Amino acid sequence: IQTIQNLQRETSMDQLRLKFFHDNQKDLAKLLAEVDAFRKDMREKVKQLKELIAEEVGQLPLPYPVESGLWRYSDVRDFLWYTVKISESFWLQVDVLITPAGWRIRFFKRRGEINDVKNWINAREIKYEISPTHGRLVYNNTLPYESNPEDTGIWVLSMLRKITAPLV
Repeated sequence: IQTIQNLQRETSMDQLRLKFFHDNQKDLAKLLAEVDAFRKDMREKVKQLKELIAEEVGQLPLPYPVESGLWRYSDVRDFLWYTVKISESFWLQVDVLITPAGWRIRFFKRRGEINDVKNWINAREIKYEISPTHGRLVYNNTLPYESNPEDTGIWVLSMLRKITAPLV
């Protein structure tokens, strides 16, 4: 491209892909509707969890400022996240996520180094594995997708207490 006048929008659709979409329009529409419904269900579960534990999180004797919110990828994962601001140079990110496989918790650095996260988590004797694709620390304990909100809330609050408690 030499000039802006030569810019053209090109399609990435080849004939085989177009034929596939054409031949499967109804099934694809059903699939997309199911994915949309599933994503809405996950978001409702995450919102319900946040609302259920918000008051208790607010009453925790937290020695560090904690922020929280909801977030999602474009796929089938939804998150309730907490940022624990341990110091100006170290912010610990705690993601509570739901996928079709269920609930899990992962930790990573919002600010600081991954070794800060490892040291913090190890000092609290939390068992984890390191995700090979993202370098996140993934808590070994998980819950099924169908877990009731109260049990999920207890699980998350227990982790937040452990993460924010001073070492003895």
